[in-house]
Amino acid sequence: MRKGGTKRQLVVRLKATDRRRIAAMLRGGIEPVRVIKRAQVLRLLDQGIGPPQIADAVGVSPQTVRDVGWRYLGEGLDRALHEKPRPGHQPALSPGQAQRIVAMVCGRPPRAGPAGVRG
Repeated sequence: MRKGGTKRQLVVRLKATDRRRIAAMLRGGIEPVRVIKRAQVLRLLDQGIGPPQIADAVGVSPQTVRDVGWRYLGEGLDRALHEKPRPGHQPALSPGQAQRIVAMVCGRPPRAGPAGVRG
């Protein structure tokens, strides 16, 4: 919202190249569902349909529709379709530790000694 409580109007007009990319993406290929939904949102915004109607048609919230539209206007098609990488926690094992565990598990079992008598 702007100062004074007025909302900015979201008007999305896709560039011709972006419109072609979205059309190709929606015709086929393998993309995550989130990316396909965002592409559908952009196509419908380009047709002048409002966020509440798009949200109902695509199965997302009106806020998601607005977020995708504003990201397209501010940062372009790739940013509107794809999320930024998220920071995650560090893996529990380093690659070297994981390799040693795999080698140990796949190797020969240890010989049974006096404490490990099998019976």
